[in-house]
Amino acid sequence: MKNLLKLSFLTKIAIFSSLYIAQIALFWSAFSKFSAPPQWLTDSLAGSPLSSLTGLGWVTIGVLELLALVLVILSILKREFAGSNNATFLKAAISFGMVALAVMAMGTSFASDFESKASLIYYVGAQAIMYMVACKEAQE
Repeated sequence: MKNLLKLSFLTKIAIFSSLYIAQIALFWSAFSKFSAPPQWLTDSLAGSPLSSLTGLGWVTIGVLELLALVLVILSILKREFAGSNNATFLKAAISFGMVALAVMAMGTSFASDFESKASLIYYVGAQAIMYMVACKEAQE
């Protein structure tokens, strides 16, 4: 019990909790991606080379987001936050999340939605930082 109250252990729990919450917050929308793409997306990609792939892209993003959520759940079940292993599932979740965000950024490029693209690129960078934090915390 004394080991559970050590500051280093509590810090690790706080860091991993933050990583989990960030992944869940970013990718909870996966469930909405398994239906037809929204009209605004279809309209915004209408004149682009991706217009015929809008539905496939929408589902692909949903699969990547759902995979990130499943990997977060596996990470929690495997107790990666306790430092007993190398956080393989959490790092995989963050990696798949980065791919999902990059696919979304590419789509916003084709739709000429540069404000959204800038936000998504920022999120990819934030995911990269989260990956580095997960790597560091898993080594300690």
